[in-house]
Amino acid sequence: MPKISRDGDLAATGHGCDAVAGCKATQNSVFANGRPVLGPGDPLYPHTILVCCPARCVGHPANVNAGSTLVFAEGRPITRIGDSADMGALIQGSFNVHAGG
Repeated sequence: MPKISRDGDLAATGHGCDAVAGCKATQNSVFANGRPVLGPGDPLYPHTILVCCPARCVGHPANVNAGSTLVFAEGRPITRIGDSADMGALIQGSFNVHAGG
């Protein structure tokens, strides 16, 4: 089973400039290892994306996109390593809390 992702855990953005960004949990009642768990819609911390013509890095807002179909916190799916975030996926999570689905 995948490890649960929590406030501050990293996501691979899936694009150039900033390849990883931390995520900010928006709920504050369900915790793993003392940190709020993440869910779809939670924002990634500010980061940049490569745009064209001329090539440059610009600010880019993004969110966690998906989560478990079986495990919920405050009525929202919890997210785990491998779940979609920005144009990539979550790459960091709890060392000992896992969730299926």
